[in-house]
Amino acid sequence: MKTKKEFIEGISIHSFRPFEKAEILNVVLIDVEGIEKDRPCYHVKYDDGFEDFIAVIDVDSYRIVGEKD
Repeated sequence: MKTKKEFIEGISIHSFRPFEKAEILNVVLIDVEGIEKDRPCYHVKYDDGFEDFIAVIDVDSYRIVGEKD
């Protein structure tokens, strides 16, 4: 089995760091204060080393891309 790196990219000017790819490191559950259920999020890392979390449900503002895209 061979795994490939996958990236997420903001496709809206309102997304965080729009049109900049971030490597998806993992999918984790985040406990958000005021929300009953934990929220699944992508744990991502940008080229400059900055790490962040992007909600999986936020599909309208982001797209998953391959390394060559």
